[in-house]
Amino acid sequence: MAKTNTVADERGVPDSGWIIVARDFPASLNTLVAPESLRDGETPEAWGMGIDRPGYLYADTVPTGHIVNPFYTTVTEPTGVPGYPGGSWYWWHDRLWSISFDRKVVYYGANGYKDHYIPQMRNLVGYYGSTGKSYATMCPFGQSMALFCGASVDIVTNADDPAGRFKTTELINTQGVSTQKKNQAVYLGNKLFYINVNGVWTIGQYQAEDITGAVRNDLAPFTVDTSTVLHADERRGLIVGENRSSEVQFAIQYSGEKPLLFDYSQTGFRFTTPVFMASGGNPLVIDKIAILYETTDINSKKDISFDVKIDETWKSEQARKFVPNESKGRYEFHINNALACRKWAMRITGLSSSFYITSIQAKLKQGGVIGYSN
Repeated sequence: MAKTNTVADERGVPDSGWIIVARDFPASLNTLVAPESLRDGETPEAWGMGIDRPGYLYADTVPTGHIVNPFYTTVTEPTGVPGYPGGSWYWWHDRLWSISFDRKVVYYGANGYKDHYIPQMRNLVGYYGSTGKSYATMCPFGQSMALFCGASVDIVTNADDPAGRFKTTELINTQGVSTQKKNQAVYLGNKLFYINVNGVWTIGQYQAEDITGAVRNDLAPFTVDTSTVLHADERRGLIVGENRSSEVQFAIQYSGEKPLLFDYSQTGFRFTTPVFMASGGNPLVIDKIAILYETTDINSKKDISFDVKIDETWKSEQARKFVPNESKGRYEFHINNALACRKWAMRITGLSSSFYITSIQAKLKQGGVIGYSN
């Protein structure tokens, strides 16, 4: 690992004693990698962070505006249904769709017929109906349709083709949805996301791609055991998971490059930094913390509660209280547990509202550190 950045340029004076602890906010959960190997923008433990203002660390709930897949609105059962009827009927890609009661057959009607079921392509009513596959649910996305089994996903491409010239592909890996519930799959843009006991997945080319790999060793709450319904927020690019009580459990911000994972399943607020290690074989001592902040509520008392980690032990610090008299500023304070150690980290366990941190810095009283680099 590279030596951690200093803040000499930021402060305008050549002071190598101050190091940057965190400034890439909001930080995404990563429990799979050792805390000593994390980079800025990653956290081994955090919840209750605001994500609507990139570049700021603050306490908040998940942004509102996320909705269930609107395509899950059912239509009135048409006339002329098959002799072995389906359950719910949907109007997707300008045609009727349903799954039979025995879950073996997917029905799709002729293009443009909504009130009367007319089988497409000479009564071809489903895929793999004779192979014993059991379809749990289905979901449209883009110009395609996803058919979920317990062990896999079939993708019907050209599902919007008026002539029904479909092509069906079984995804290579074995990730599916076993329960017969809608809303465990949702689209965002032209991509499909779904949740099962092994995390949250998106459909890639010929396979399902794991977007919760960074928490693979501890999936909660990013699993259907905790979050039974997925919502989407197109404007913010969010996938949101809710439990059976409609309480938000997590949010995933997905831009197509790297998913950012945020936990809302626990009460309160917490943000934990990566772990910094002593360099050169000598112990390190950190005796001061600096917070660069912005606030929309000046002349009002602000509280910061935090702990510091000395080697493998977390030690509580006295909560700091101060009253900012400007909308932007820097707040420096000494820490009580300024002890020699080989490893050091900090976690904020409480933060006042209307208070936005842009950078966390630490003053090295002794030694040097090895940590991430931007």
